[in-house]
Amino acid sequence: MRTGRRQRKKNSALFRVVIVAVVAFGFFKLVQIQMQLNEKQAEIDALAERKAVEEIYLEDLQNKVDNIDENLEQYLREDGYIGPYDQVYQFVN
Repeated sequence: MRTGRRQRKKNSALFRVVIVAVVAFGFFKLVQIQMQLNEKQAEIDALAERKAVEEIYLEDLQNKVDNIDENLEQYLREDGYIGPYDQVYQFVN
């Protein structure tokens, strides 16, 4: 009977060691997953900020495209083009 008690104590101690190891492993994996989650959340925040900037840039470009007819003549005159019926004067000193 003595060997039976010793065997149970050994099994009980081994069982406790296994349980502690499983809990420690679970805790380690939980911390590791939380760190990955934080990294992914930071990536999501950075992408959301970039998306907002790109939307503003796209809106500005869309406004320029929508108003191109109004500003086309001004842009062409700034580049040195003239209209078909414009008169060009050159002042000479």
